Amino acid sequence: MKIRNIYLCNLKVILIFCVVLGHALERDIHANHTAQMIYRTLYLFHMPLFTFLSGLGMKKSSSCFKQMCTALKIYLCAQGVVLLFFLIVQPESISHHLTRPYWHLWYLLSLSCWCLLTGVLLEVLRCVPAAKIKHLKAVIFVSAVALGLLCGCFSGVGREFSLSRTIVFLPFFLAGAFWGQGIIARTSGYCKFFPIVLPIAAALFFLCEKLPVSFLYHAAGYHTFGMASLYGIVARLLCYITSVAFSTLILVLCPKKKYLTTQMGCDTLMIYLLHPLFIPVLLYIPYAPQDSLLISLILAVYAAAGISLSFRWTRGIYIVHL
Repeated sequence: MKIRNIYLCNLKVILIFCVVLGHALERDIHANHTAQMIYRTLYLFHMPLFTFLSGLGMKKSSSCFKQMCTALKIYLCAQGVVLLFFLIVQPESISHHLTRPYWHLWYLLSLSCWCLLTGVLLEVLRCVPAAKIKHLKAVIFVSAVALGLLCGCFSGVGREFSLSRTIVFLPFFLAGAFWGQGIIARTSGYCKFFPIVLPIAAALFFLCEKLPVSFLYHAAGYHTFGMASLYGIVARLLCYITSVAFSTLILVLCPKKKYLTTQMGCDTLMIYLLHPLFIPVLLYIPYAPQDSLLISLILAVYAAAGISLSFRWTRGIYIVHL
């Protein structure tokens, strides 16, 4: 395994563990302050950085369209299972689940949209003179950031069909597709950035602590949180900047050496799809609120490692960049 592949696998292991841990902590974030601080930290960077990595391999329109089809197929199958389940146990909620992706499945639907849009943009860029491509990519990226900031002003942009998250996280996907290789080359292992970025990230974190936890999901408009449009735009821009700062720290600190866990990063899709099956276990474990962090950590490790080992035979089958 090449050094670059080892680095990316280690990075994906870190991020998929953050996903599982975040979901495991979700139950107790209002009862345990430490758990809430960790939860907030995770939601400031783990999905933006995951989105960035998903865009990393999207260099050709053909790759984008292939990825889109695969992600959409997996989403439709997984969401279909969810719909069947609720049709049996809670039929009155079926209309709700028809328009809203179940819990973590929003990412697959958003991924298919990002791939489609990026594929179209790459086709357009092929028709542009080489001298103008660099500037056009910058314009597209800035436009995506502006769209992410403004979409929260409209009440119709929310959880339905994962529209809000698709728009808000689009800049990270485009950054990965347009400049991902260069960003990783410049940041990975360069610990000289650490003393600069760490205090910036810490300061930004304490500013973001004033925001509602659910605001960090970017799944709903500003009106949901009783925010004026201008205040919401500033808050989301703050989240964007904080995500970049924390993501830079992770890129700098992620190891390039191969560990026992590195192989888990080769196929994180199954962990992503199946880890919610383990989370309900917390409902049946009697523990005090102060122990929730330890219990969640143990469950997250167990879920991630258990699913990865159980599905080692699927390695290489799935091409979705998770």
